[in-house]
Amino acid sequence: MATPQYDFDGIDDAFTAKTQSKPSAYNPSSYTEPNVLNQYASYNYLFTLSGLSNNEIENPINIVNGVPHDVVARSGGIGTESKFSDFRQNEFKFAKNTDKTTIEVKKARIEDVIPDAQNSDAILKRRHDIFFEKVNITSVPRPNEERKLMNFTKIEMELSEPLGVTLFEKLRACAFNNGYVDHNDAPFLLTIEFRGYDSNGKMLGNVITKRHLPIIITNAEMDVTQGGTRYSVTAVPWTEFAMSNRFLYSRAQGSTSGKTAGKALQGFFDQLNEAQNKEIESGVRTLADEYVITLDSYLDNAGVTTEGMDTEQVGITNADTMRARFKQGDSIAKVITDVMLGLDIFRDIYTDAVTKYWNNVSQVLKPVAYDDPTEKYLPMPDPMVGWFKILTTIYTEKDFDTKTKMHKKVVRFHVEPYKVHILNFTVPGLGGNSLWGKTAKKDYNYIFTGKNTEIIDLKINYKYSYFQSRLLDTTRSQTGIQPGSIETDQQKKMRLANQVYGSGTYPEPSTPLRSYPDGRKAADGATEDRANRSGADEFFQYLTSPRGDMVKVDLTIMGDPAFIGQDMFLPMSRNFSKGSTKASNGRLQQAHPGETGVINTVGAIKGFEWDSNLNCFNFDQAEPLVRVNFKFPTDINENQGLMDFSNLEDVKFNGLYRVSQVESIFDQGTFTQQLLLVRLNNQTGNTQPDIFKRSQGETDAINKAKAEVQKQNDDDFNDIVAGTVY
Repeated sequence: MATPQYDFDGIDDAFTAKTQSKPSAYNPSSYTEPNVLNQYASYNYLFTLSGLSNNEIENPINIVNGVPHDVVARSGGIGTESKFSDFRQNEFKFAKNTDKTTIEVKKARIEDVIPDAQNSDAILKRRHDIFFEKVNITSVPRPNEERKLMNFTKIEMELSEPLGVTLFEKLRACAFNNGYVDHNDAPFLLTIEFRGYDSNGKMLGNVITKRHLPIIITNAEMDVTQGGTRYSVTAVPWTEFAMSNRFLYSRAQGSTSGKTAGKALQGFFDQLNEAQNKEIESGVRTLADEYVITLDSYLDNAGVTTEGMDTEQVGITNADTMRARFKQGDSIAKVITDVMLGLDIFRDIYTDAVTKYWNNVSQVLKPVAYDDPTEKYLPMPDPMVGWFKILTTIYTEKDFDTKTKMHKKVVRFHVEPYKVHILNFTVPGLGGNSLWGKTAKKDYNYIFTGKNTEIIDLKINYKYSYFQSRLLDTTRSQTGIQPGSIETDQQKKMRLANQVYGSGTYPEPSTPLRSYPDGRKAADGATEDRANRSGADEFFQYLTSPRGDMVKVDLTIMGDPAFIGQDMFLPMSRNFSKGSTKASNGRLQQAHPGETGVINTVGAIKGFEWDSNLNCFNFDQAEPLVRVNFKFPTDINENQGLMDFSNLEDVKFNGLYRVSQVESIFDQGTFTQQLLLVRLNNQTGNTQPDIFKRSQGETDAINKAKAEVQKQNDDDFNDIVAGTVY
């Protein structure tokens, strides 16, 4: 079934005053997606390692719709059907307006490598069989400790070649045939196909599901023995190539500013490009790579307000409200994150998301009976809140640097909307909602007797003394007080009254959520002239530190292709315009419900947390969520000699979990996965709006502060009119 669409700012749009016809009674099976491999008596997986051209990288639909070519290795043998590319078609293909001198120079630069490449190509076309023995794919597809708001993936492959040592020759020929002189930086395609069989061993239908993983090989080792050659190959997705050290860190030092996030980041990237000219002048390279920043249209135009700012004091005008400082060696992703966290939509998200959602929940009408066709109800607000994620893709130019011996690269960073669950924002004393988890796509039941269909093993890690750190920045307030200025009593009271808290004690008494103030706040270079962003920083640190949360579960399951996403591996199409920061990610987009067709290439995947065509999570669109239920017997029935499940033990760790890490293990025909799950806190308890009712004293303080500000504005205006202020 298709997943309903949600807008980016779904907290506002998912809840409206309009009534809708009520749904049928809740049926968990209508939401849960089964493991597609379970419908077969047995299944097999087939791996293929093949070539990729830059044209396919720039147009990822050709990767999905195409057939593997220039095959290097394949499960079960390469066979005779493999097609091969012609390096002359890829390397010597020039635009019609290219001058003759340029063509001759580019041809001459590779003349010395053609003979060796042709020898390697002859080996590739002999179709020496290289087999896959084991593949491990470890992916951290949500915010994490290693790369914060970027993915972290590692692919390890063990291959065997019974006769010969040809892997590296074949890789070189494969890259050269697709237009890469520098085969070490060339992309390759790892394809996974799942095929199902009945109880008689007959293959049923076509491929169950397929994944296309463009990769770059980072390391390889080989062991030559009398039984053949064994290779250990390490790779990362091509979409994470730009996260390597040579591209991720700033070569410039300075500052940037702009009215919107797009303009401020464009200034930063302009300086990154200019800094490479010094390297050319120093003689260490002849060609400069090109750094490109793009943002989703919603985020590109986002900015900050000047409300509460003394703009004359800090030298900021309405056209220059975003600032960021950076130095050589700073992570480019860190600078992007600093700018984005300084935006109003993220700086205030902690309070806005919590107050809007829980107040909206309190207004939902509860119908008496679902079988009454005249009954109306207000829908539950969308629990997924808009955040952002940083994506990357590298495009390889034909231009070849004669000093670095590498192709020129276009390094693209893209900021994409990303959905996280509202319970990431929960605070001590704030309870949950009984409907959370009802629409999780995966539902796991662990029964002590071993009657599990999916779970092989699990381990629960409970941090008994866990508490949240509440970041505190005493130099600035949320009301916009400037550095070095004194916060008035009214401003202080307003800041305190605007803090989010819950009046309940422990919504989940067995796993109590607590907090404690922490003054170790990170530097805030992007918004140092504005109100503090402690709330956004606090949430950012929590979101990117899943291993430090209260309850974690290491879950080993039967392999499920749902946890091998497709969107996170596909490169972004080269759809941006020079001089403009606004662009979609250009990846494949699933057709909206009711539309014809399955795949198109217009725009980005929006609102689809689940790909119903491939039966997998869209990891770059929303954090994946699953539900885990533990069922343990209380005793053994002495009369039957069986476990007594009549009174199940109430396990306090049941509920909704974030999928923080997935390790997919393909080993000698078996497919298992190890999931690192992190439980969302305070899933049960009070959701009534009185938890947000402020005391009368707090309300009076807010009203008084607002009145004094208004009075001061009125007095200033009257003075100007009277001509006493110039």
